[in-house]
Amino acid sequence: KWITLTGIFSYLVDQGDDAVVGRILGMSSLGLYQMAYKISNLLFTEITDVFSQVTFPVYSKITQDKERVKRAFRKTFLVTVLFVLPGAAVLFFFPELIIRVVLGEKWLGAAQALRILALFGSTRAIGGSVGPILFAFKRQDLAAKITFTKLFFLGILIFPLTKGYGIVGTSLAVLLASLLTQPLIWKSLKKVLE
Repeated sequence: KWITLTGIFSYLVDQGDDAVVGRILGMSSLGLYQMAYKISNLLFTEITDVFSQVTFPVYSKITQDKERVKRAFRKTFLVTVLFVLPGAAVLFFFPELIIRVVLGEKWLGAAQALRILALFGSTRAIGGSVGPILFAFKRQDLAAKITFTKLFFLGILIFPLTKGYGIVGTSLAVLLASLLTQPLIWKSLKKVLE
């Protein structure tokens, strides 16, 4: 049941922002937002997905030795950060250039959203490194609570910020929901590894 709940909450988190942007701002804004989101998260989700697929079986085999899990997590976390931070920095400091090169001039309206979503993508990838440990220790309940918390914060923030600031506001809501969830992610990791 926890995996099902996590899947439902994840779907709502991943698709809710698009629904709100399309409903409040219209299709052209939705297109700009979706492009910014895809560019900002492509690198980060690929890194997180690969690491999750590799680390989950490893963590599952060594759960009886928490010190070994901690060492393995530190190494994985460091590699994740080393991949994510340079990519986030490039997206944050050069969003206009990246959009011009990748998409063309007509997409420049997505530049500010891309800058904010680059920060979101990096927090998502870094926080996502905790998921395989929670699943390896059979703590799917914690993963569901984390995802629900993110959905809760997103639900509170997305409407007023989108109405007030357009796709930049939506991007801020997504980033803030992710940042506000980070303490719970790291508290859950600590709880599992103690």
